[in-house]
Amino acid sequence: TRVIPDGADGDFDIGLDQFAFNIPNNELQKSLYELALNQPGLNIHAETKLENFTIRNGRVYAELENKEALVAPLIIGADGRRSKVREIAGINTIEKSYNQTAMTFVINHSKSHNNIATEFHYPSGPLALVPMRGNQSSVVWVEKSDKAEEYLKLKKQELEQIFQDKTNNLLGGITIETGVESWPLCLIKAKEITAAHTALIAEAAHVISPITAQGLNLSLRDIAALAETLADGIRNGLALYDETLLKTYANRRDIDLRTRIYGVDGMMRLVSNDILPLKQLRRAGFKALDRITPLKNFAMQHGLAPTIDQGRLAAGKAL
Repeated sequence: TRVIPDGADGDFDIGLDQFAFNIPNNELQKSLYELALNQPGLNIHAETKLENFTIRNGRVYAELENKEALVAPLIIGADGRRSKVREIAGINTIEKSYNQTAMTFVINHSKSHNNIATEFHYPSGPLALVPMRGNQSSVVWVEKSDKAEEYLKLKKQELEQIFQDKTNNLLGGITIETGVESWPLCLIKAKEITAAHTALIAEAAHVISPITAQGLNLSLRDIAALAETLADGIRNGLALYDETLLKTYANRRDIDLRTRIYGVDGMMRLVSNDILPLKQLRRAGFKALDRITPLKNFAMQHGLAPTIDQGRLAAGKAL
């Protein structure tokens, strides 16, 4: 991935000046939260969580932990990989542990990254360097869980030296500038993304490895598809919980979710091993992807975030 700075030549063969933006997660969350606060008709209950919900007489009755009650025609589960909405709705999941842990942090480095993202592939998992402003990069470092646990106990200087060796001094001298965060990697796929008066989006519906950096885009496509489907329903006089609408949403997301989830799972198995035939296949595949323009264009198009049809959503302002 190359992120082109302002004023530079941005020919990516897909008609875009820029292919990607790298945005720190805390800044993204802060901006989205501020936008939500200023959204008319949206009430935010940030200090409490969902306790339970029931469905009666065509309505969802939600009880919050602070004993507050909410009533709506539809509940959307956007509450993460251990979704309470999914659990209460009785939606089962397919789950798989990779026995790997992702460690993330930001580094300063003496050499320029030249706006190029680099990924190393080791049997224990990939290590990605994602360019940020100036001589800073974001790191996603995947290791076997027991090894990651050892690394997380090291002093910062010790971890910096191991990281320097793992990246072959690609970025020169480095210092770790933030705390090291970590989380276990797994695959989670809800067997259904809808139930009576219920729809799931984002990590309530699917959890994938960060190896292809597609988790956020996959969630955005959920949101776009659900919003557009509900807007169409409003325009046609249907209730938001209408079974036809929920089925339409599920059908719209089915192929994308299945291909992305199992595609990323296959990619994880391909890059996280040291079996010689698979290593050779991996190298040949990446070389082909880089050299064959139609393949590269296809991959880049599928890596883009979705755009939402504002005209279709105009009917859905009541959402």
